Amino acid sequence: MSNVSEEEYRNHVDRKEKARAEKASDKIRAQTSNDIKVVTLDLQAVLLCPLLKASALYYKTKLGCHNFTVHEMDSTHVTCYFWTESEGELTANSFASCLSDFIDKLEGVKELVIYSDGCTYQNRNLTVSNTLLRQAFEKKITIIQKYLEKGHTQMECDSIHSTIERKLRNKPIYCPQNYIDLERCKATPTL
Repeated sequence: MSNVSEEEYRNHVDRKEKARAEKASDKIRAQTSNDIKVVTLDLQAVLLCPLLKASALYYKTKLGCHNFTVHEMDSTHVTCYFWTESEGELTANSFASCLSDFIDKLEGVKELVIYSDGCTYQNRNLTVSNTLLRQAFEKKITIIQKYLEKGHTQMECDSIHSTIERKLRNKPIYCPQNYIDLERCKATPTL
């Protein structure tokens, strides 16, 4: 493990603070204008099914479930795209489909600002970029993709994931539908 110089560290912290300030500024713009929508998006850690306390099930094969969350910062409205590993993979195509569906449902928006981490297969790739470009042309809107500083990607959608995981602590999960039921009753984020 290498140490970073004081200058590199200061630059890193400056980039982090600038990114957070810009996100806060965009959030205020979205709250004061109906033409602008600002969203954060992230993939929750893999959810396993079944999720039970029985020790006999610990070593059994489990089904992986995925939750891709889009959080609207102006209204705190949340859209969760949920699928299992039998329905789709964790590829750029899956995330592009989710984003395309989300943008298709937007009405009256002239500018969409998307905040995410820099995860290559999820957000920072040609497939997602081309999907956003196509949507921008078709809907005649401006789409701006912004990435937070590596290591400092705390976003509003993370609080949704935290709420879901907190509700999982004492709940048995027998099938993927149990996760969907939990997501429907998620709390409004506090960020």
